[in-house]
Amino acid sequence: MIEQPATPPDIDENLRKEAIRKSKTKSHRTGKPVRDSVEEIRFTQQLSANASLTFSFQSPPQVERSRIFDLARFQLAGFFYLMTFNKGTKLGKVWPGHFMPIGVMNKGDWGNSQIADFAKATEDWIFCFGGAPTAGGYFQALIKRHHKKPLWSWALEWNKTTRLFGFFGEEAFAKEIITSVKVPTLTKHQTTGGDSIRSRVVIP
Repeated sequence: MIEQPATPPDIDENLRKEAIRKSKTKSHRTGKPVRDSVEEIRFTQQLSANASLTFSFQSPPQVERSRIFDLARFQLAGFFYLMTFNKGTKLGKVWPGHFMPIGVMNKGDWGNSQIADFAKATEDWIFCFGGAPTAGGYFQALIKRHHKKPLWSWALEWNKTTRLFGFFGEEAFAKEIITSVKVPTLTKHQTTGGDSIRSRVVIP
């Protein structure tokens, strides 16, 4: 989850070494080592009967969204257990209801409408956990609780590059908020070769 190709030149050397170590594992998307899992999308545009233009986009290795949210759920379950831990019984709790992730954004898009609407909808909720960088600044967590409903909002930041956010708890009330969160609009681009791609402007 290091930003590529726009990784700053002064990136922490420990983070770089860790990325190299982890790159030796296999990608679930490609079946290849992560370091060899650069992905490419190729398009062809027919210019005339005898001429065409082919162009491609490349991305660094990608992580499956389901695996990203699984990791977030495991981390948040640990934090919720810590929040509700009773020293007398030596037990913590599991949140009631559902785990409801909304989005995951890289640093170049932390200002888009979806994450901004989520932050505004939960800004006055009751603080429960987190709120400060840990692990040398490479991890942050924030959990808040609704004033009346059994519903919590959560946000995570990984490696100073990736933010995730969503809810856990009462699904019905969460859906009311989720439907009010504006999802950024995608523009579809069609080529004469029958291919298409969707794009949008990112907002830092």
